[in-house]
Amino acid sequence: MPKGTDHSLHSAKELLKIERSLNGRPRKTLGYRMPKEKLAELVGLAN
Repeated sequence: MPKGTDHSLHSAKELLKIERSLNGRPRKTLGYRMPKEKLAELVGLAN
């Protein structure tokens, strides 16, 4: 979504779909892991 987008114009279902799309993509900066994988690793280290 472009910067400054009014999120209130979108349903929760649409926003969830966008969130899943972004967090399900491997990122070069994370060693080609997905953000959710990196988060799980970091949370696991904190326990």
